Amino acid sequence: MNVGGKMKVFSVLLTSCLLGLCHCKRSRVPTDRLVIEVLDDYVEDEIVTTYLVEGVDGHESSAWTGKRLVWDLANGTIYEVEYTLPLALRYSDEKVEDVALFSEASSEEVDTQLADYARQPDFSPPKDPRTVDLACLKDPRYKVLDVDIAGAPARVYIVDHREDVKRVKYNGQDVWIASRVVADEKGYKTPGKCGYCITFLKGTATAMILVNIYDMTVYREIFKYKEKAGYFGVGGPGWSRSITEYAREIAALKTCTGPPTGFTLDISSVKGNGKFRLTKSVVEGITIHYYSSKPGNLIEKVVDGSAGLWNADHDTVCYLCELYSDNGYRLLRIHTEQNYKIKLHYFEDEGSGWSTLKKYEFEERLERMQ
Repeated sequence: MNVGGKMKVFSVLLTSCLLGLCHCKRSRVPTDRLVIEVLDDYVEDEIVTTYLVEGVDGHESSAWTGKRLVWDLANGTIYEVEYTLPLALRYSDEKVEDVALFSEASSEEVDTQLADYARQPDFSPPKDPRTVDLACLKDPRYKVLDVDIAGAPARVYIVDHREDVKRVKYNGQDVWIASRVVADEKGYKTPGKCGYCITFLKGTATAMILVNIYDMTVYREIFKYKEKAGYFGVGGPGWSRSITEYAREIAALKTCTGPPTGFTLDISSVKGNGKFRLTKSVVEGITIHYYSSKPGNLIEKVVDGSAGLWNADHDTVCYLCELYSDNGYRLLRIHTEQNYKIKLHYFEDEGSGWSTLKKYEFEERLERMQ
């Protein structure tokens, strides 16, 4: 290597050693040469929530200004750029309700928002029969319902149990893909499948996605959108798992302040009220009623007249009930969550009173009704 080459290498190494010790201010960031950005986001003894989707934005008062070191290898210089994260929430040992951000919204305003959602442009279903795109609201393989989960606006996607969904997308971008592989006499397969999804909303944007996976047992994974790539361009943009921060991030989407008010839902009701919304439909002779709680309210008990069906316990929340009726025969599915773990309860009434069912029994009977 000639002297000039050695000097260039030495210059780069010297620049690396001087990181954090010296910097050069520039009037503007160069865009026509290679730069490496190092984000100074780490804080001792705190968790800093970064890379939230733009839909989680809107809380400028809580935005955090930091500094970004930019290495300009072409010039052999380092300079600092100040920047502001769209949303950076700091948590230490406080409870979620003590630090979560909320905005006021009346029931009428939320109803208007839901109507706006319904008018949004729709997307065509994917051609792959094992792939769903949650941006498509009219895919016949699932039912989409707008709900409120403990104050957070959301959409529920109830996937037909006969579908074998191995891939979930949103607006063309991958969210979840079945990954566990097992071998049998016919070869290799991925037994896990998606049977249920929830998108948590901020305005008209999807901020978080929950995917319920059926694979021997039932478990869920929660995803958020990462707008920026990580260090050296790795890990973004795109949907990534939210492993520890999802509760706080979803809490920040709530549209009501204060704890919600619990109430008893009577599925014999023929119309909704200020606490719950009742949506009715008739499909091939089957009458279907969807009961969902309105913002600021949550279902803590489900009854049918004087007959009790379900009671909340251990911070469990009910946010949706489906009632199917056909010639005196009825099926009921109650949707509940605890720490965003979804649990469904199944019931049958053959005319003499309600009895509980297992998941596969409910699905068999519903298929016979249809």
